[in-house]
Amino acid sequence: MNGGQKQRVALACALYARKELMIIDDGFSGLDAEIEEKVFVKFFGQQGLLRQLGTTALLVSHGVDRLPYADYIISLEANGRIA
Repeated sequence: MNGGQKQRVALACALYARKELMIIDDGFSGLDAEIEEKVFVKFFGQQGLLRQLGTTALLVSHGVDRLPYADYIISLEANGRIA
């Protein structure tokens, strides 16, 4: 099983658990761009699974292209302080 497959299985397991809070730390890094887009929209889109389940998701990422999907954004400075 390669890195992308492991990432998809881990995301599926987290979703299947149906918890109120999901923390994803760079969970899309092992996916190629096409698959990342599909999975991300299915999870975080306006009609995404997390919104349907009412799950709060904390996504840690350096990818600024996903900011439009966020309800809230917290940006950290290099020293770890909130910008």
